[in-house]
Amino acid sequence: MNDRLGYAIYNFATTYILIVWSHEFGHSLRAEQVGGKSKIHNAALPFPYTTMHLPDDISLENEALAVTGGFEVNYLIVRSLQREFISQNGTYNEDLGLGSVHRKMYPLSTSLLVAMDPEDPEVWKNTAGDPAHIALLTFKNHSGNQVFTSADSIVNPDL
Repeated sequence: MNDRLGYAIYNFATTYILIVWSHEFGHSLRAEQVGGKSKIHNAALPFPYTTMHLPDDISLENEALAVTGGFEVNYLIVRSLQREFISQNGTYNEDLGLGSVHRKMYPLSTSLLVAMDPEDPEVWKNTAGDPAHIALLTFKNHSGNQVFTSADSIVNPDL
């Protein structure tokens, strides 16, 4: 039984690290593409700590590109696994699980890791660099709508 438990822990840790670091690699590639840098502060379990240092004069589109680059990699991996599934009329359970986890990265991030209550006006003003704040800027700058509907800081329900 100890061998099975050890294998399960090793398998989970390896899969988890590959998922998280492929995500972080996506951020770093896109940061470099828009003239910024990505810095690794901590590579340990359970969560790595990295930061992106982007130019002060970066455009909204380039900032969004850098921030969402991690999730872009997640979805590229899912797409690859889905193509394999279709071409082979099936795939290994591990690959199905890996694809499922990659699909859940963003919802888990915004609900557990960087928990955000959309009713709280501060969430829309001060976030932790997550794609949610990029969605706010895109909405505010390109939709013609206001983020807050009144002076009472009530969040626009259309968000």
